[in-house]
Amino acid sequence: MSLKFLDKLSQEFTQLLESEYGYDTLLIDNNASWLRLNFSRVYHISFLSEKFKALQEFYNDILAKYLNMVVFNSEDFTTFQENVLIALLKNNELQMNESEIWDKLILWGKAKTPNLPTDLKE
Repeated sequence: MSLKFLDKLSQEFTQLLESEYGYDTLLIDNNASWLRLNFSRVYHISFLSEKFKALQEFYNDILAKYLNMVVFNSEDFTTFQENVLIALLKNNELQMNESEIWDKLILWGKAKTPNLPTDLKE
């Protein structure tokens, strides 16, 4: 699928979820397996509006148990938005060593700031 198509689909999905009908709750109740399969994309979308609190809570419950497997080892981890990463780190139930979390945060930070010098003496 083209990136253009996925962007358009994300926009339409966001508009649907922002409607007054509570579609995010319907998605959770009826399509939890689909939400898990499309974790990264929908999790990012859940942070686009305050109306998606139910989706955020759904994913945060998953993340509390499987953070390392679902997020930190995903191919697109370094593309996560800062607010998404902060929400993950605020979860007090993370089942990872603190040193592992710091290693992943450093990788994320390096990906977000490619202009950093490789030689610390510079």
